[in-house]
Amino acid sequence: MKMIIISLIILLVVLSAFFLKSKIGHQKFNSEVWKTANLNEDENWSLRWDMMKDLRNKHGLVGKTKNEIKLY
Repeated sequence: MKMIIISLIILLVVLSAFFLKSKIGHQKFNSEVWKTANLNEDENWSLRWDMMKDLRNKHGLVGKTKNEIKLY
């Protein structure tokens, strides 16, 4: 009985992780939205975080200068 409960808890944790991963926001980088986001609002910090991940993952910023990155 104890093994069944432990197995169910593990299954619940794994399923929860997959469910939460699909709910994590993803926002494509948009220069205009980035520049005009009001940083006094909490949701815009999350928006910028998601955009930063997209920018880093899809635009190959490693090795670029600060001026090259500003062009995006």
